[in-house]
Amino acid sequence: MKMCSSLQRNVISAAISMVALICVTASNIYAQNANLKTAGKSVETASLGVIPPLSTTSINYGKDVFEGDVFTAETYIRQGLIYSKNGQIDLAISEFNKALKIAPSSPEIYNNRGILYSHARQYDLAISDFTKVLELEPDSTKAYYNRGLTYAIKNQFKMAFSDLDKALEIDPLYKSAYDIRGSIYGILACLDWQKACKLGDCERFKKATTAGFCNEMNGDSNSSQ
Repeated sequence: MKMCSSLQRNVISAAISMVALICVTASNIYAQNANLKTAGKSVETASLGVIPPLSTTSINYGKDVFEGDVFTAETYIRQGLIYSKNGQIDLAISEFNKALKIAPSSPEIYNNRGILYSHARQYDLAISDFTKVLELEPDSTKAYYNRGLTYAIKNQFKMAFSDLDKALEIDPLYKSAYDIRGSIYGILACLDWQKACKLGDCERFKKATTAGFCNEMNGDSNSSQ
């Protein structure tokens, strides 16, 4: 796939980065109101930006972790969640690092740290953590979704589609994966219609901008003609 222009990359990043990554626990410690913008058109997201609270019933600490170690890992996780809630992402990551030293086989801790890395825009580290989750839990739809979304933020759409497709193969009712995959298709459609317009065929691009679908790209297209 050809490289996007600087403006196009900004549009794509803005569109995708506001979408929440899916966390492992069901309850929420806090939620952010977030809308996904598909090339200028806001649509309702399927999930909210959430950092999960600690739940001893939902976190798998892996093998050979003794009861006392679990208690210490929980302490680090709780403190990390407090830091995260207060926007202190680097400190939160540090606490999850400590938890992982105690429980290096915990897919949930890797998933949560990957989410924190994504919030810190350290996307390669986030992808590495989601990949680790999949090594520990090969059928984790949340990890495929999170990694696919992170690939989309990096404009690596082939990898994003692969992960979202895999999530939907495992769970055909996974609405968030449909939502994001469809949104990426919409963004790519706008980019192609914009390119066609620059080459003299503006019919579809004009219809899309009139409908409010590709508005954020309209100025760039006009200025280039």
